[in-house]
Amino acid sequence: MVEWTDEERTAIATLWSKIDVGEIGQQALSRLLIVFPWTQRHFASFGNLSNPAAIMGNPKVAQHGKIVMGGLEKAVKNLDNIKNAYANLSVMHSEKLHVDPDNFRLLAECISVVVAAKFGPSVFTAGFQEAWQKFLAVVVSALGRQYH
Repeated sequence: MVEWTDEERTAIATLWSKIDVGEIGQQALSRLLIVFPWTQRHFASFGNLSNPAAIMGNPKVAQHGKIVMGGLEKAVKNLDNIKNAYANLSVMHSEKLHVDPDNFRLLAECISVVVAAKFGPSVFTAGFQEAWQKFLAVVVSALGRQYH
């Protein structure tokens, strides 16, 4: 079980309250597919992913980005029990979708980059980043739990 300080809880909740899931989700998933093109194999049904413009303009990428961020909201609301909250997602990604668990880490990096770019240093301070990175590391671990 992860222990959260009051400051970490506040930082995560405050940052989450500022996030537009449609905007951040679409940008983060687009970045993942562009920067790490091998991840595109999991999204073959999304249509044209042939170049950055096609990826960024793809409505299925935008929609799935919202779904990803909805999953993060589940973690925000279950900080004290993220592993159990993500148990079904871990099984689905492992057994049904066969997603390489390292892709969760890559997506978490993309989410952090997009959040940092969106909010800048006045909001995404070092303290907020520390809490956010810890939060995403716990999410990545929970998603990868089925693989262990």
